[in-house]
Amino acid sequence: MLVDSTTVKAHPKLLVGGVWCIADVEYDFNEDKTTTPWILATLKPIQLSHFDFDSYIEARRQYRRLSGSIC
Repeated sequence: MLVDSTTVKAHPKLLVGGVWCIADVEYDFNEDKTTTPWILATLKPIQLSHFDFDSYIEARRQYRRLSGSIC
């Protein structure tokens, strides 16, 4: 998914680790194979007071194993 430069300039901390956001991603089908169908519709940065990264990683591993998806 491409993120336009306006979004990057408005939220420069989103380019580094440890920053989270609520993002609305839309799918716009297009027959052109050179473009991505995923569009970042809205983005709202959020800040967490505490985040257990190790638990997050373990939960992602479990999700991948159970769903068979590649994340």
